[in-house]
Amino acid sequence: MPSWRREGDLPAARALQQVDDLTATLAWTRAAGAQVPWGPRPSGGRDSALVQFPGGYVAELHDPRPGR
Repeated sequence: MPSWRREGDLPAARALQQVDDLTATLAWTRAAGAQVPWGPRPSGGRDSALVQFPGGYVAELHDPRPGR
């Protein structure tokens, strides 16, 4: 899997998903073999992270309650 260094390197097609607990979701995705190229980080009043699963599926995850 690629190691991205800046947002311009991200694939054009990706899913956006709101989650209730970003920290717990990232722990679960890492346990499932996913990579987290960036995040979590504050973005637009919420915390966000980009996740790439084995096979190439990419999801941008958002927690509407930042700083949890």
